[in-house]
Amino acid sequence: MLREVELMGWLSGWAKRVKLTIDQADIDADLANFPIFLYLSTSSGYNAKDISFIFDELTADANRKKIAVTTSDGTTECKVEIEKWDDANEKALLWVKAPSITDVGNTDLYLYYDSTHADNDANVGDPESAPAMAVWDANFRMVHHMRDYNTSNIHDSTTNNVDGAKRAAGEPAVTTSGKIDDAQSFDGTNDHILSGIVDLKWRPSLEIWIKTSTDGRYVLDYNSGTGTYGWECMIISHKLEFHYLAADGTAIVALASLATVDDGNWHHICITDDATTLRLYIDGALDNSVATATPVWTTNMYVLWATYKITDNNYEFLGIQDEIRNSDTVRTASWIKATYEAGRDHLLDWGSEETSGPITGWRKLKYSA
Repeated sequence: MLREVELMGWLSGWAKRVKLTIDQADIDADLANFPIFLYLSTSSGYNAKDISFIFDELTADANRKKIAVTTSDGTTECKVEIEKWDDANEKALLWVKAPSITDVGNTDLYLYYDSTHADNDANVGDPESAPAMAVWDANFRMVHHMRDYNTSNIHDSTTNNVDGAKRAAGEPAVTTSGKIDDAQSFDGTNDHILSGIVDLKWRPSLEIWIKTSTDGRYVLDYNSGTGTYGWECMIISHKLEFHYLAADGTAIVALASLATVDDGNWHHICITDDATTLRLYIDGALDNSVATATPVWTTNMYVLWATYKITDNNYEFLGIQDEIRNSDTVRTASWIKATYEAGRDHLLDWGSEETSGPITGWRKLKYSA
């Protein structure tokens, strides 16, 4: 019998590709301009796929930009940030801006790679390059991968340049034991990172991965630099607590988690405020919420002091922190769930290497079976 099959378009000039499928089960509503995490290794995605054939083709770190990522049509390119490329150990960390992800059926992407191709500088770049910063749209005010830029600084991946300065060289120390590879390990004594000025304009939408076994510690602190008002995030009685603070340091609004967060496991924390309800999500699911109030600092510029760590009466954070983001929009429950699944490399299913291109446009083939 005859069957008709449609083959997806092939990006001109590229020899090889692999299909990536975003699992519909992890997408509860359509997403736009979502940063997808791509972990390239011998065990990638929720199917633990060996995709070392990409490194076999490219062979060297110097060829890391000889890649392209497209949408499901196979030809529309996406922006890519290369957080890390390690050919020797066959491991790479990429962030890709997916224009749209649907909750009706799976969403496909294609990763092209070709050692003979020129560097794809227009669409692929290292951190702080134009294509890398384009992965993070204007809603992102700050994105820290918590990787050392040098021993004394970490860098912001957005165009806002809200970089972080460590207390001193190696304080805190970088570790390869982060949730997403490199992260910052705080010793619980005097480590801290001080970020630049960031204007959140209204209320924070905050995301962070933490791993700690210690109670009674600050996680994040945010204030004006001229007073105590702002907000703070702490671990108290084994729960995560978030407080809006008045000028005298008292809490205007307080929200505590129901789940325990100092159990020595990695947890993704997200806090959002839509001006009616303050919500706390843990590991991709809503944990608790409370009616919110208007903070006293909504119209001013504020400094993130001792970001990810504050020196205050032995309440300093002890543990590891990774992938910290601030946004000036309310992240939806679907967005937060997908971010959690991406961070634990459980959002994608990798296919097999394809070398049957190039195909231009759509082609219908008939065959008998």
